[in-house]
Amino acid sequence: MEKLYLRLMKLEAKEIVLDFIKEMIEHASDIHGLWYTHEETFEKMYEAIQKHSIIKYEGYEQKTPIKYQYLLMSEKTNKLIGVISIRPYLNRSLDESFGGNIGYSIRPSERKKGYATEGLRLAVLETKKINPKDPVMVCCNKYNIGSKKAILNNGGILKEEKNALISEQKYLIY
Repeated sequence: MEKLYLRLMKLEAKEIVLDFIKEMIEHASDIHGLWYTHEETFEKMYEAIQKHSIIKYEGYEQKTPIKYQYLLMSEKTNKLIGVISIRPYLNRSLDESFGGNIGYSIRPSERKKGYATEGLRLAVLETKKINPKDPVMVCCNKYNIGSKKAILNNGGILKEEKNALISEQKYLIY
């Protein structure tokens, strides 16, 4: 497996992000971990992401929790492997709807190579840098075997299972 790293999404990433979105659409894959894809242009999507990556102060429960948009990149080829969104602090609504601290997608051409496990590991480390007090909550649909394996490979412990708006299984990583 290639060595991977996380980098914050920047405007300069437009072409590689649009290529990622195109591949996801071509394979009818849901895009988790990339926000505001409904915006008319990449620039508007980027602007919306930037607005939600500002921390007011710890403990502040806003309607939409702060989130950071990362790109999961190959160190060797500099190829975009996946996208990862991190919400270091959750609100009650996200906890109850199984929203989680981390959302991610791996592009279809790069799946089944261990990248989800490594990407999640990097995302957990990044989340813990910002919010070291709380366990990291990661959720998935119980039939999504790939995500479930990535979570378990990162020490995820099943906390709760139910039919919820976003997903059905809630795991904690300490």
